[in-house]
Amino acid sequence: MADDETDINSFRLVGNVGLLRPAATPRGLELLNFTVATHYTVFDPAAGKRKEETEWHDVVAFGETATRMQQCLMKGTRIEVTGYLRTRSWEDRSNGGKHWRRELVAQDFRVLKRGLEVPMPAETELATAPQQDPSDPCTGSRVHLF
Repeated sequence: MADDETDINSFRLVGNVGLLRPAATPRGLELLNFTVATHYTVFDPAAGKRKEETEWHDVVAFGETATRMQQCLMKGTRIEVTGYLRTRSWEDRSNGGKHWRRELVAQDFRVLKRGLEVPMPAETELATAPQQDPSDPCTGSRVHLF
């Protein structure tokens, strides 16, 4: 494949952690399913003003990444997570219906701010956020696990 034809499947998501659901694969590999909320504003013509919308993203992490995330994340944690998009499909055993799910597979992450109730920062806050304690395994430099 020529350089100009290279496919790219990657994401960078910055938002607040919602629900965390630890589990394991059938072969015993640790996994963590969790959601991340991102916010954006749209113009509401009926109200004549802008309003904030929330988008929830499904994220999954495996193995060492899942283990580390379970140690570092809680509901409300502000996180930067990167990885790739994946679509899974399965057949419902009860009715035979086909289901699809698009999820983000986390490859690495960085905790930006901890807490159960984390207010949304301004767009520029990420660039100007104070440095966190580099000795803390969940903050400071990027937690890269691949």
